[in-house]
Amino acid sequence: KFVTDKYRWEVKNNLLSGIVLGPLLQIFVRYRKDIAWVYYAHRVFFLVAMACVNTFFSVLEELLYSRAIERVELHPRPVFILGHPRTGTTHVHNLLAQDGRFAYANTFQSGFPSTFLLLERFKWLLAPIMDRTRPMDNMSLDFDLPQEDEIATNVLSAGTSPYLQIAIMKPFALFKPYFGFGSDCAPEDRERWKSSFLHFMRKVTLRHGHKPLLIKSPVHTARVALLSDLFPEATFIYCHRNPYEVFQSSANMARKYYPYCYLNRPKEEDVLNFIVDQYVELYDLYVRERASLLGRGKVVEVAFLDLDESPVEVVAGIYHHFGWDCADQAAARVRQYLGSLKDFKKNAHEPLDGASAALVREKWRESFKTFGYKL
Repeated sequence: KFVTDKYRWEVKNNLLSGIVLGPLLQIFVRYRKDIAWVYYAHRVFFLVAMACVNTFFSVLEELLYSRAIERVELHPRPVFILGHPRTGTTHVHNLLAQDGRFAYANTFQSGFPSTFLLLERFKWLLAPIMDRTRPMDNMSLDFDLPQEDEIATNVLSAGTSPYLQIAIMKPFALFKPYFGFGSDCAPEDRERWKSSFLHFMRKVTLRHGHKPLLIKSPVHTARVALLSDLFPEATFIYCHRNPYEVFQSSANMARKYYPYCYLNRPKEEDVLNFIVDQYVELYDLYVRERASLLGRGKVVEVAFLDLDESPVEVVAGIYHHFGWDCADQAAARVRQYLGSLKDFKKNAHEPLDGASAALVREKWRESFKTFGYKL
């Protein structure tokens, strides 16, 4: 069961906490018939209050930094970490972030994209709105840790992102165009997302200097064509995992994290379809570009099992493939980081029932064959 009242009264861990008033009101108007205004009145009030504060400081930040942001030139060779949620993308992101050659968006910057240049020095004031560990897997959650840029783009673009579906869980088809931004997407939506994404990347670059950006959001897996157009010299790392385990872990995340964000009262089938259909969409759009990426040496594919058992060797393989120097120094930093995780305990997921296993085999069959997993 995915839908629960357990987290009804929570306002922390909300992926819309950093939004400003304009985009928030656009979301409220667009989905006014879907939002549970009474049931989640406290969340609506919290988001409006946060948006008022965010808007005030975003105006100040715009006055102070807008010209500097406009002058920023992005590094032409970003590294995109791809893969379905729960396949190890966060672990790869954290491992590679140990190398100071890269810039990356941290949790505060992604969570508060309109104000972080001004307010990051006061981030401790906002610590209470976020748990110290991720609800779905107990990994450390800290404002300084690497984070998904799509969280920022979602709020900057007024929800022109699949991530809004986590807050307003509706049938998958409603948000499907926002995965690949292909021919099924309105041109103005595609441009809104691109403008928001590039604006955020410029701000991150302004903060960290002209370094290659280390960019990780699972939904980028569907955007290889779009991202390659924006950054022709970009490289990609794709993470994959046994589909049965992906389903188990995704279901766990849907139970333990999504309810913190809901503004509507979703149906069980909408949550299940989101898990299943998102996987299919990400897989299909990645595979469409995969042969070209492999042929040009633009992608390294990483198995979760290898990452779990031999992370130092996996990182070394990535460095070797792309010809990055200072691999030995990077390996030393990776080992030091791994040492800090020695007390971390992975989740023990509920066994996969027969009906769920059959659904995975039916809907995700092609990915088993592509990446060599046993049906």
